[in-house]
Amino acid sequence: MRHPCIRIFAPLLVCLAAAPAFAATHTIFQSGFTFSPADLTIAAGDTVVWQWSSGAHTVTNGTSLGDPNLGNLFDAALNAGASTFTHVFADEGVVPYLCRPHAGLGMTGTVTVEAAAAADELPAADLPVLGRNAPNPFNPRTEIAFALPADTAVRLVVLDVAGRRVTTLVDGERMAAGPHRRAWDGRDTSGNGVAAGVYLYVLEADGVRLSGTMALVK
Repeated sequence: MRHPCIRIFAPLLVCLAAAPAFAATHTIFQSGFTFSPADLTIAAGDTVVWQWSSGAHTVTNGTSLGDPNLGNLFDAALNAGASTFTHVFADEGVVPYLCRPHAGLGMTGTVTVEAAAAADELPAADLPVLGRNAPNPFNPRTEIAFALPADTAVRLVVLDVAGRRVTTLVDGERMAAGPHRRAWDGRDTSGNGVAAGVYLYVLEADGVRLSGTMALVK
């Protein structure tokens, strides 16, 4: 059955602000000799957390072990004694990184940092605006950004690709005009973790329905 959304908006730079209230935190998981997601796109001012699961690794910026700038931005252990490493990306650009012991096995990745839009830079609109979720892909938590032109009742739901409701994030709550964010932790309405895959997030506000897509990875 076709999904009832009447409009699908392309991702917008909504609420991904440089101000701390809007900055997002993204998690990259280490599994075996891989980082997941290996390639991540974030906004300037966002935080990335690398999460260890097994073995002894590093998180080191650079294109290869022969890079003359290897480790000049960050070079940290990721092991049983240092199970997480956190870095705030303040500047735009592409930051390649690797694991020193296992770069030869393809244990590499990139963080692409895009310009962050401040809350007061939201485009003027007479209708609700639905932004992109961040991070995307994600595991297990992401945040969905949207903006309202006036106080109105809001419904925000997550659907699977068949159009079945997975969970409801906002259920008819009256919300003020301006930017908003709502988080989803990858669980359904019963509190069970859902399978990896593509999901829809659907905003209904002020008589308008908007949707976007997001990818849960495991």
